[in-house]
Amino acid sequence: MGDRVRLPPLNTLRGFEAAARYGSFAKAADELALTPSAVSHQVRQLESALGQRLFQRLPRELVLTDAGRDFLATVRESLELLSVGVARLAPYKSSGTLIVACDAAFARFWLVPRLAEFRRQRPEIDLWLDTSERLTDFDRQEVEFVIGRLRSTGADRIEELLFDDHLGPGRAAGGTRGILQRPDELAEEPLIHDERRENWLVWLRAVGARAVDAARGAHYSDPGLAIDAALAGQGIALVSDVLAAADIVAGRIETPFRDWLRVPGEYRFAFPRWLAEDNAVAAFAAFVRTEAIRHRDQLEALRSGARVLPPSAGDPGA
Repeated sequence: MGDRVRLPPLNTLRGFEAAARYGSFAKAADELALTPSAVSHQVRQLESALGQRLFQRLPRELVLTDAGRDFLATVRESLELLSVGVARLAPYKSSGTLIVACDAAFARFWLVPRLAEFRRQRPEIDLWLDTSERLTDFDRQEVEFVIGRLRSTGADRIEELLFDDHLGPGRAAGGTRGILQRPDELAEEPLIHDERRENWLVWLRAVGARAVDAARGAHYSDPGLAIDAALAGQGIALVSDVLAAADIVAGRIETPFRDWLRVPGEYRFAFPRWLAEDNAVAAFAAFVRTEAIRHRDQLEALRSGARVLPPSAGDPGA
């Protein structure tokens, strides 16, 4: 690898860009709160570092040389990129910003629809939502709050359960398909899987539908995509009632069987204990708790009269 080029000082680039824009050291100096001689010195320092004349110094104006015009385009692009980078740092130092990590499905179906209300209640808090779904380490990453199915590590943290998940067959309501009356009839339905694909086998064995091939059908990378596929009429998914509650209540998704597979401890939130008194963290945690209570009431109504299958029911290894 060749020798690295030594970059000129940043202030010389700012002085050069302003002087080129105005065609004048004096006008550039007014913008930068410097003297004209200071800006002139910066430009000479830059020319010396580059080994190139950047301006023709005429009696009443500065005129860029060919090298100066070429270099100006690079400087402007670089300063703009640097400005954007500095702006992106603002949330990390603003006391009114909260950085939240959440899995994409929970963000879309549960959290985001409620954020307008949070914004109404606390307009001074700017929330940044990260759905990259990386394991969150509070000791290493710039994240202050984790919610949904994501798990966190590091730090002495506060963690609270939001919901156990309950999974049951769900498909788009309406259409020309017949009514499903027995789980065995799922043998004629296209199955839709998310990344928890073994749960179909667990559910089918728990209800005694061993003739249904639990491995067939389309596979999607997360529960939200599986719900989308079911809503699009592509088959029947083992939907999460936590995520699909609104669609079930609205009649967009029908659940032909009253057997739900319980997945305990699935949805929770966490934040570092040392942020417990932070205004933004405390406000968001309180908001989430309130919304979770309301949602639990809705889930209890949906599950009323249903048979809940324990997580070990129909264990495929049995």
